[in-house]
Amino acid sequence: MKNTTYGKIPTEWEISLLKDACIKKSGVQTGPFGSQLHQKDYKQVGTPIITVEHLGENRIIHENLPLVSDEDLDRLNRYTLKEGDIVFSRVGSVDRRSFVKKYEEGWLFSGRCLRVRPNPKIVDPSYLSWFFGHPNFKEYIRRIAVGATMPSLNTNLLESVEIILPSLNEQKKIASILDSLNEKIELNRQMNSTLEQIAQALFKRWFIDFEFPDENGNPYRSSGGRMVDSELGEIPEGWGVISIGKLIERDILEKNQDGNHGEKHPKSEDFIDCGIPFIVAADLENNLLDLGNCKHIRKETAESLRVGFAKGNDVLLTHKATMGRVVIVPPLDGFIVLSPQVTYFRIKDEKLVSKEFLYYTFTSNYFQNILSSYSEQSTRKYLSILNQRKIKLVYPPCNLILEFTERVQNITQLKHSIHSENVNLKEIRDILLPKLMSGKIRV
Repeated sequence: MKNTTYGKIPTEWEISLLKDACIKKSGVQTGPFGSQLHQKDYKQVGTPIITVEHLGENRIIHENLPLVSDEDLDRLNRYTLKEGDIVFSRVGSVDRRSFVKKYEEGWLFSGRCLRVRPNPKIVDPSYLSWFFGHPNFKEYIRRIAVGATMPSLNTNLLESVEIILPSLNEQKKIASILDSLNEKIELNRQMNSTLEQIAQALFKRWFIDFEFPDENGNPYRSSGGRMVDSELGEIPEGWGVISIGKLIERDILEKNQDGNHGEKHPKSEDFIDCGIPFIVAADLENNLLDLGNCKHIRKETAESLRVGFAKGNDVLLTHKATMGRVVIVPPLDGFIVLSPQVTYFRIKDEKLVSKEFLYYTFTSNYFQNILSSYSEQSTRKYLSILNQRKIKLVYPPCNLILEFTERVQNITQLKHSIHSENVNLKEIRDILLPKLMSGKIRV
């Protein structure tokens, strides 16, 4: 074994500078300067451009991608991506990177990113991207980043980092194992997305379009069902309007008199390795709660900060900055702690409403638009808990809520099961990665 910046590796493995394992001249490239592309240049239709916000777990996030015109694409063609490229965050979270797949070829990357273009004769691109995910590499890259207020990378810094190179054949085998795990994780993510779309479509048809089955099993509104006026517009006869506060327990307001959770955030020294999960907005991703990667805190610290305590089956909603993320908390032993970015909603009486109905209400476009209209604009987007309780909803008969709940409960349970499998797969992947990259496990 021999020593490297990242720990010991087998003697026969090589150490190389990144620039020597990349395509010459175009190996490490900074994105277009701000003067070359402005936000006003973004279009409704065009070619996607990747920003730091779209760098996921070794994958590019496709939601809310800005688009540029064909003219700008031609003008900025030196910043296009090819399959096998790796995109780094240049500022802020400098250890974030994503691998470019075939269907993302031809996209652009922004000035806040760096593109790495490996030479496949020297290094397998997928292997290199996984190497960049090695915990020791990520720690090293954070340490060498420059900047007093915000860490930043540049081409010289990135080109000068050392990388570890087993034989090309072994690189491919290592990448194949990690790719297989990631592909299963991605497939599960897509399955959950499809399940979510099915349930949301049913909710929209029944409770937004009012096409729920009438007594003859026909779509209510299009079959001539009687509609009446309400303060929220036309609704089916027999339906009502109700504020959210009448459907949930009041103890959501008992943290502060003004109806807000405390504004104090934990300090870095407040977090511990084993404690109560501390949930921030980023932990509510893809309408599922990521308990695998969240931080932990002591109960005494949480109580001193006057934050919220949520239990299994509560519905969570982000209400600051990143507004409108929603999850149902899976069954838990104990409870979780919420940052001031997140509110919990606990059903008062399941005969009146179900967590599933409340969840799909919150995820609907209808409710997301209400959130925007209620938000109080100061320095950041914000919606107080008191205003959340005041929001009024169209309220169907309880028997219809029950019928909808019975139809989507299996979807909710399956989503949680698939998500739990993904948590396990990620744990396996993250345990294997440093062992494979250090030669502790040989393929």
